[in-house]
Amino acid sequence: MLIDIEKRRADSDTFIARVKLNTRAETQAEERKKFEVELKEVKSDTQAETQAEERKKFEERMREKARKMLSKGYDLEDISEITDLSISEIEKLR
Repeated sequence: MLIDIEKRRADSDTFIARVKLNTRAETQAEERKKFEVELKEVKSDTQAETQAEERKKFEERMREKARKMLSKGYDLEDISEITDLSISEIEKLR
């Protein structure tokens, strides 16, 4: 009888340990999924920021080219066609 009680207690302890391990593993899996989602968002944000920065640099280079072309007497329509800047943007550079 004492052996049965000890065996049941051991079985119960083993069961509890397994439940705890499974719960911990599930929690870790959920945390990993959350982390992966956050990581994707960060990567996406970083890519968007990089693209925006590159676009700003490109636009600044085009404005600089437009300034040079203005100083050499190029026509506004030609400058607009070459730089893809609007005529109003180019006029602001004067």
